[in-house]
Amino acid sequence: MHRTSVAPSLTRPVARPRARSRVLTRCVADENARARVAGAALATAMTLLSCSPALADAPGANAAAPTSAFAGRYADKKHPGCYREIFPDGVVAGEDGDPGCDATTPRTRAWRLRGVIGVDDRSIFIDFSPKGGPANLIGTLVSPTSEYPRGGVAFPDGNVWAKTP
Repeated sequence: MHRTSVAPSLTRPVARPRARSRVLTRCVADENARARVAGAALATAMTLLSCSPALADAPGANAAAPTSAFAGRYADKKHPGCYREIFPDGVVAGEDGDPGCDATTPRTRAWRLRGVIGVDDRSIFIDFSPKGGPANLIGTLVSPTSEYPRGGVAFPDGNVWAKTP
């Protein structure tokens, strides 16, 4: 008698649909919980930045502003030659070298972070946690001075990003 062999992957029992359904339901519930936490964190940030809960809940408060005083490119003294850019919707992008970004630095690391510009357009809340920094850093708009002719963004640690042309 001739025996045919069956591939091992075909002989494994298939997970019951009911078990898969429970797993999928649990994953969806976890995602919904994460979304609620993220939404609550954003609402808290908006409230802190606006200094007024009524302004944070105003229509369009969470919408991207067509322009912002923060929008533009910046120089960071702690990372010479590495660009920083803030977009009107609060997204912050840049690159880091070790310590700077010049021709002698062979490798730089680009990054992109989420930010929320306050409704007063004088403060910005930036989540630096993807870079290993604080999750709730607030930057304040700096008016033009002799040291910062185009203004900039000041952070609580004393660092200032100077706005560039």
